[in-house]
Amino acid sequence: MASGQLSKLLLRTGCSSALVWLFLAAVPVAAGPVDTAWAEAIDSGESAYRSGQKKVAEELFETALAEAEKFPATDVRRATTLNDLAVIYDETARYDKAEDCYTRALAIQEKVLGADSAEVATTLNNMANLYKDQRKYDKAEPMYQRVIGIYAKTKGPESEYMAMSYHNLALLYEHEGRLKDAIPLYKNAIEIGDKTMGPDNDHVIDLVGNLAAAYDHEGQKASAKPLFHRYLQSVKGAVGIEDDGPAAMAALRKFAAAMRKDGQNGNADLVEKAVQYEAGK
Repeated sequence: MASGQLSKLLLRTGCSSALVWLFLAAVPVAAGPVDTAWAEAIDSGESAYRSGQKKVAEELFETALAEAEKFPATDVRRATTLNDLAVIYDETARYDKAEDCYTRALAIQEKVLGADSAEVATTLNNMANLYKDQRKYDKAEPMYQRVIGIYAKTKGPESEYMAMSYHNLALLYEHEGRLKDAIPLYKNAIEIGDKTMGPDNDHVIDLVGNLAAAYDHEGQKASAKPLFHRYLQSVKGAVGIEDDGPAAMAALRKFAAAMRKDGQNGNADLVEKAVQYEAGK
């Protein structure tokens, strides 16, 4: 974070097969002089978050915020810290605290960095995720649309940030039952993801699975079939299945059952559906 990188891309697993893209914020160029105590707390907090130690991450982010509040009121390091802490609050269902942190972060970023800065898009994206988690879709949608507009200008129309933006809006539409609106966004996200992250990237394969499921739900079997095949080939590679015969299909069903036992019902559904398509070819 202290390197000046704009933001750090993360994925959060939801209750279904879908993944939500979010960001921990990073220190923009406009930040003040490096404060060692703050920098150590924020970097350690992000490391703890990535290793799944959310309680430790929260304590470190709170320490970082205490340090950041010693800085001037418009110091962007306050916004960075508030965004990171809000991510933890959102994931632990403390939605009011998360919203307050995001609102405070946005106020600083928009004043100091401008309303169309990439840092603002980072916070808007996460705040939209927060509203989606609470099913406040009417608040989330315009934020996701604004994120798309900002990243198209600041990151370029074919950056991985655009893939993230399209994916998150597609997920919102899917939650609302608007699959016809979600499908073209998934297609855009995959097209960009194939170029920027590679066709075998795990995140891109998740997008492929989501689009396949959307086509299947809409009864567009011919469009779903090649996507399910691509998705299944990736799953087979991940679990070490090399052949395409009945034994492979049985192993995949067993793998899906194990995921379901582990509470990964959405992923299990996708694998089982992909196996059904493969068996029917």
